[in-house]
Amino acid sequence: MMRLGLLGYGIAYGLASLGCSLPIFLSVVAYSAALGVWGLACLTTYLIAIFVSMVIFATLAAIFGHALFLKLGKPSYMAQIVAAVALIASGAFLSWTGARMV
Repeated sequence: MMRLGLLGYGIAYGLASLGCSLPIFLSVVAYSAALGVWGLACLTTYLIAIFVSMVIFATLAAIFGHALFLKLGKPSYMAQIVAAVALIASGAFLSWTGARMV
């Protein structure tokens, strides 16, 4: 039951992140298609970088789990506040830029 829950979480997370990752992925694929053999090298480098970063973070999460989150309680809370402010600022900027184009 737990594994199905984690699988469902992973699928939902992957679908939710498509808005951020899909444009980058498609631009790398299009650029790679235009370059031929060098494009294949570019695409391979991109895929290796994504794979390595996912393996590192998944391994760290599996090893340290919740204990690391508890240890970083206060800095983690501050990072959430900074990230929230950055997201609000970037959303306001994008809205302002989009409104200027209309």
